[in-house]
Amino acid sequence: TVLAKIVLGPPNADLKLSNKKILAACTEAELSINQPYDSEMIASAVANIKEAYIRFGYYDIRVVTKEQVNDLNQGTLYLDIYPGPKGFVHEVEIKGIEDNPLRHRILEMIQTRKLSMISFLTGSGKVDRALLEQDQLIILHYLQNKGFLDAEVEIEVIDLGKNQRKVIIHVKLGDRYYFGNIRFEGNTYFEPDRVREIIEQDIRNDKPYSQDELMAMSKKLKEFYGDEGMIETSVQYVYEYNFDTNRIDILFIINESKVFKVGRIIVRGNNNTETRIILSQCELVPGQVYRSSQLQYTQMRLQSMNYFKTVDVVAVKEPSKTLGDEYRDVIIDVQEKGTGSARLFFGFSSTESVYGGLDISENNFNHKGLLTWWHQGISKVRGGGELLGLKAQIGAKEQSYSINWTDPNYNDSNWRLGFDVTYGTSSVQSNDYNVDSVAFQLFAGYPLARYASAGLKGRVRDSFTRVKSSAPPAVQELKGNNGVVAGGGPNLAFDSTDNAFRPHSGVRLIIDTEADAVVRRHWEVPRTFPIIRLASLNSIYFPLGRRATLKIRGEYKVLLPLGRGQAVDVPASERFFLGGVDSVRGIKPGALGPLFPLDATVATNPDGSAKDQLEGNPENPTGGITSLLLSAEVAVKVAKPIDLFAFVDGGSISSQRWQIGQFVPTGGVGVRLDIGRGAPVTVGIGFPMRKDGGINRITETVFFSMGTAF
Repeated sequence: TVLAKIVLGPPNADLKLSNKKILAACTEAELSINQPYDSEMIASAVANIKEAYIRFGYYDIRVVTKEQVNDLNQGTLYLDIYPGPKGFVHEVEIKGIEDNPLRHRILEMIQTRKLSMISFLTGSGKVDRALLEQDQLIILHYLQNKGFLDAEVEIEVIDLGKNQRKVIIHVKLGDRYYFGNIRFEGNTYFEPDRVREIIEQDIRNDKPYSQDELMAMSKKLKEFYGDEGMIETSVQYVYEYNFDTNRIDILFIINESKVFKVGRIIVRGNNNTETRIILSQCELVPGQVYRSSQLQYTQMRLQSMNYFKTVDVVAVKEPSKTLGDEYRDVIIDVQEKGTGSARLFFGFSSTESVYGGLDISENNFNHKGLLTWWHQGISKVRGGGELLGLKAQIGAKEQSYSINWTDPNYNDSNWRLGFDVTYGTSSVQSNDYNVDSVAFQLFAGYPLARYASAGLKGRVRDSFTRVKSSAPPAVQELKGNNGVVAGGGPNLAFDSTDNAFRPHSGVRLIIDTEADAVVRRHWEVPRTFPIIRLASLNSIYFPLGRRATLKIRGEYKVLLPLGRGQAVDVPASERFFLGGVDSVRGIKPGALGPLFPLDATVATNPDGSAKDQLEGNPENPTGGITSLLLSAEVAVKVAKPIDLFAFVDGGSISSQRWQIGQFVPTGGVGVRLDIGRGAPVTVGIGFPMRKDGGINRITETVFFSMGTAF
């Protein structure tokens, strides 16, 4: 049937929304004039129309549909719309629960929210009947898993006038039930006490009964047997109510299987990705005892590669055709997806003002395909499991260009090998000089344990400082620090965070060491001296409930010029700077620590900085060779894209070896909006907690950063 016309009704009725908005909802469902249509498209259009009305505060919407089809198979669709009352959620109340923590937990859990200042971002505040029905089921499920098996939940909407509605959640809890006696049957391979240990924390007699926890106990027992190779063990349970004591006794019936070994590992669905890349993530080894935890970890690792739409790692239930009854083959079934991206981005911040650029990446690159793509197709440059990135960023104060390549499993081993090449020019620290540099770095890493790794790196950087002729004499001295820095060293890393970009829990520790040679050129007396670089970079993330995270950060870095080298000889591109949105918030970018003098009459230290900080130029920090950064932040997710945060930062920069200079603590609050494309939007205010020593001259009360991609 071809759609000839859409008629909105009832006739002469006030539909509250414009015909244009209603017809747009139909178009979203692919209902278009002179195009074929069916009942599914009509149902989708009705759902879209209801959603459009809900956005404007209407609820109890009814849409009545009717079709008329003529002899030419042309259909006229009649949509009679009854908007119902209009109102927004002004208050949500729970009746029937006296326990405050339980009541607050339910209010956190439900999707219905009262209207607020950020509702335009979150979409909250609407009276949505479908959402209320979901909330009813969510509350009921939660209460039953807290032992209230007879609980009843009803939701009522009351008109308060002036388009305000009150949502009342009526709850009848009933009696509360608890776990009773836990018994096991059929466990012959392990002693009963050994089996009981597996769920020891879950079987306290005073624990409220929970069907979800009972299922979790059964799953935990099955995983325990599966981790011992008994992968076909089944665990069932039966329960018996004791109404006199409100206890529920549980009997676990265990049907043990024999111990199986891993047979063949078969990979399917990898049209581009080489099989060896997939097998490199596999914990299972043919011939060894089959452990279910290794299967689950293999699936998790393959999913985290972000190469595939779907990943299924399963054990074949039938015996291996080639190895016999005690072996079970493993099938790794994947569905590939695009792994390359090219994005333009732009942003602005209190550090860089305006910037923009181009970022091209391929997460499943194959360098061998560069030699054959011209006759075998462009797809040959994919599938090798390598990471390739090219980035160009241009801003008012900083420009950078980089190429980086990494092979996470070099030559089918656990070694991670890569390099990066960068060129940049920056005047972020001062308007009186620019630092131009080109650098090459080669690095390798090897996993020591699941979360720990060791690495080696070597690098070469050639930098050139261009100083304006109008700059003070002390700044002019930076021209003598042009030259090459070359060296390398080992590092150790530990990372147990749950997310690489937005951690909620875990620890991230890095110890970095480096021995370099500095070759000073383009100066009256060229010379060479060694320098040691040491760094300890630490971050800890504590979850404070489901919505809040405590982030603690501590970093200590030091440069040790040796031989004839002094702090003043260290190139500007190697020095440490602190201040700004990414380090000590509330301080101007890079402004913490010693300052170059305001003019030639000011007394200076051997490193060229002003002896009296009050006579230093706050726009011209010298940087330093010892850096300390401490930070604590509590971030609370108030809605899906919005975090509110409060912080205490502190830092110091010193031109002396090992010495902690003037420590400047700051504090403040801010908001972070993660729109999911590029860097999040961050706006905040920060204040130094001390004003002495000229600190008030380097403060930046408002800080912000924004980035997006398109």
